[in-house]
Amino acid sequence: MNLFKAEVSRLASRRFIQIVVVLLVLLLGVIWAGLFFSHQKITPEVRQNAETRATQEWDRLKADCESGRLFGGPDMPGKPRPEVPSGMTGEECLQQIGMQKPKAEWFMPSTFDFKDYVQPMVIIFGVLLCLFAFLAGATFVGAEWSSGGMMNLLLWRPRRIPVLLTKALALMAAVTAVFAALGAVWTLLLYLTAKLRGHFDGVTGGVVQSAGLTGLRALLLVLGASLLGFAVASLGRRTAAALGAALGLALIGEVGARIVLTLLRVTFVEKWLLSSYVTAWLEKKSTFESYEHCATSNTVGECKPLTLELTMNHSALVLGVVLALTVGGAMYAFQKRDVT
Repeated sequence: MNLFKAEVSRLASRRFIQIVVVLLVLLLGVIWAGLFFSHQKITPEVRQNAETRATQEWDRLKADCESGRLFGGPDMPGKPRPEVPSGMTGEECLQQIGMQKPKAEWFMPSTFDFKDYVQPMVIIFGVLLCLFAFLAGATFVGAEWSSGGMMNLLLWRPRRIPVLLTKALALMAAVTAVFAALGAVWTLLLYLTAKLRGHFDGVTGGVVQSAGLTGLRALLLVLGASLLGFAVASLGRRTAAALGAALGLALIGEVGARIVLTLLRVTFVEKWLLSSYVTAWLEKKSTFESYEHCATSNTVGECKPLTLELTMNHSALVLGVVLALTVGGAMYAFQKRDVT
């Protein structure tokens, strides 16, 4: 029997994986429903209604300014009235105190701008798929260790490293299939939302290409997350080991490190946090500012902040090293340790 096909079948049949996929679909559905029902297409009727409301608001402001209710008067005795010459019209009064005329855009409902929303929505999709991939990788190999299936598998295929690599390839193939299927549905939902509740103004080939490249980077990050969960669970021989490592990274490596480094007044705390490199990878570039040097600077007046720019090249190096060390450690341990 082909080992790769057997591993894919074993992964697809795991109840935990199926439950996580269902929860992921439900969560994406909730996010899409929130997007869809919180936006509205700007029709001529909607625009006309907004212009009418803007005109009504302007007329009300002019009447209030002319009568003194806007800035103090008989019904607001506690507030001083600014120096507005008598005999002014309501519009002249508002201009005198610098009041801006209401615009129709202020009264329009939120509309789904595909150009502005597509990048953030692709990133959100990628982050959610990373969580799924990490859990899938962790439980895939962790269950093998805890159930004794790994020992039985090695009795059938005694070559350890090829077995571990085949399991990792099966995991990445399954994760890629889920990413592609859900990604196609997610893209269709975003298209329908813009079609029915927004517009495609400003959408060019460059916008589409940029969104596609963001999706590709998200896929690579998802595959990396699956391998990371797989490797950590293999090192700890338990699914809980990977979950504990993730929790420890979140609490100690992110929250704890941020607090300690901030107390030590370290410039650019973000440089030492893994999440900064994940963000820079997805967004191509992240820029951070630091005003720490301003406390000791001799500059008189405004002190310009120092800036740190992390690019996706920096992220690829840092994340790649972390992943290589973890996977390499898992393979070494798997080769050397007893399987019991």
